[in-house]
Amino acid sequence: MLTLCNGLTILEGVNINQTLLIMFTRKQYEQIAEVIKDNQNHKQVKNAVSNITLELCTMFEKDNPRFNREKFLKASGLIK
Repeated sequence: MLTLCNGLTILEGVNINQTLLIMFTRKQYEQIAEVIKDNQNHKQVKNAVSNITLELCTMFEKDNPRFNREKFLKASGLIK
């Protein structure tokens, strides 16, 4: 396991063809969504956060084929 400075813990995967895979856990996706939700107070910030969140979703889909974009966007407060 690897713990980041913000307290998130990443589970280290197996070494396949000399590539170390690191996958997020459900709890980490939930924590990231909560951070996004809590930082949408101003219009300019909200636009930036929206763009970053969509980019994160693309990254998470590559990381985890079971990642649910719509569920994440709802949890982060970008859609209802």
